[in-house]
Amino acid sequence: MIMASRKYFDVLVRTPGGLKWKPVDDCLNHAEAREQGKSQYAGDILDTRFNGVKNTNGSGSSSSSSWGSGDTTWSLIVIGGGLILVISFFPVFLLLGACYGAYKLYKWIMK
Repeated sequence: MIMASRKYFDVLVRTPGGLKWKPVDDCLNHAEAREQGKSQYAGDILDTRFNGVKNTNGSGSSSSSSWGSGDTTWSLIVIGGGLILVISFFPVFLLLGACYGAYKLYKWIMK
């Protein structure tokens, strides 16, 4: 199986409706993206930006998982772990809050 990488670029096009970023696929560099943008879109090409590389196998399907990038997966793990900690320690926080409230009430009554 041959792995190929596809580079994705956007070009900034000046249109009668204003400035818009439009996609240009399968370019090797910014110059090629600018040329392909000129041929694809009507209007002046003002700038290009790189959107990343996606690896594809020989059939053209993406090899990335349905979860998205590794950063997204890691973020979900951290958020999920935080939620588990908050839920599991909630009774402890509730008990500590009740003790603190009782202590403040005792101090207020004894004045």
